[in-house]
Amino acid sequence: MTMKFVRPLIVAAVVLQFLCLFIMPAGNRLAPRSPEMAQAFRAFETNRSAATEAAMWEQVHRDDLRDLHRQVVIFGLLLLADAIVIYFFWNYGLKKAAA
Repeated sequence: MTMKFVRPLIVAAVVLQFLCLFIMPAGNRLAPRSPEMAQAFRAFETNRSAATEAAMWEQVHRDDLRDLHRQVVIFGLLLLADAIVIYFFWNYGLKKAAA
C-alpha cells in the first residue's frame, strides 16, 4: 500500500461515517422496536382510548430516544477509531529523513 491509497481510503471512511449518521432510514415509526412498544401498540389496538394512545406515543418517543443515544455512542466510538487509524496510518510508508 502506498500513500496514494491509504490517505484517500481514510478520508472516504470518515466521510461515509458522517453520511451514515445524517441519513436516517425511511420506515414506519410505529413498527415495534422493543417488546414494550409491541405491548403498547397491542393495548392501543384492543382498547382505543386517549390514555392508551398517549402511552403508545410515549413509548415511541422512549424508543426514539434510546435509538438516538445508541447512535451517538456508536458515532463516538467510530470517531475514536478514526483518530487511532489516522494517527497510526496517515504517514504510512513515508521515509524518515536521516539526521
